[in-house]
Amino acid sequence: MTNSLVMARFDPIKLAPSPNDDGVVECWSSLKNINGCVKGVYKVFTGVGWVDSSCCEVVNKIDSKCWPKIFPFNPSFGFILMYYCSIVTAPAPAPISSI
Repeated sequence: MTNSLVMARFDPIKLAPSPNDDGVVECWSSLKNINGCVKGVYKVFTGVGWVDSSCCEVVNKIDSKCWPKIFPFNPSFGFILMYYCSIVTAPAPAPISSI
């Protein structure tokens, strides 16, 4: 008997509930335009990674009505991701000048 490891290929579109729904496709399209963004969002969703600042810029621009369409079983996830991204993309505070 041989032990084997089967690796599933990551397919981000399968995360969406209905790829035939124009609203869902439109919501995913902005994430798909940034290389690695969909995979990064998936990693955050599964708790094994984070997204970079370029992806966060897109996340912050996604309409709030999209998140329940993208993640129908966890509609609050999008808002958590937006909060994280608001911190990642926030400008650094100005340095304190000496008196």
